[in-house]
Amino acid sequence: MKIHCLLALAGIAIGLILPTFAQQKDTVDPKIIEQLQEEDKNFEEAYNKHDAAAIAALFTDEAVLVTPHGTFTGRAAIEKKYEQEDFETYNGSDMVSTTERITPYLSILGEHHQW
Repeated sequence: MKIHCLLALAGIAIGLILPTFAQQKDTVDPKIIEQLQEEDKNFEEAYNKHDAAAIAALFTDEAVLVTPHGTFTGRAAIEKKYEQEDFETYNGSDMVSTTERITPYLSILGEHHQW
């Protein structure tokens, strides 16, 4: 009877400890968080200045921006989207962006990481 109680307690202890190890593994490097927050700040500044070229410069050459208004591929298309769709349609200059939560994404199929 005592062995059954010990096994049950050991199972409970393992069940409580394993999630803690899993949580530690799924954290984002603070340097990456800092970089993402800096990118948010750069986007916010460029948007508030209506600088479509500066916004497009934040994207890679092969970037694909998917919005409710369509899909825009490449820097030139993204720049044009901001010039025409955002800045001609909306005259906003008070965008404030905040980063509240960053979660790591690990691909099941390979070693691809998306932060």
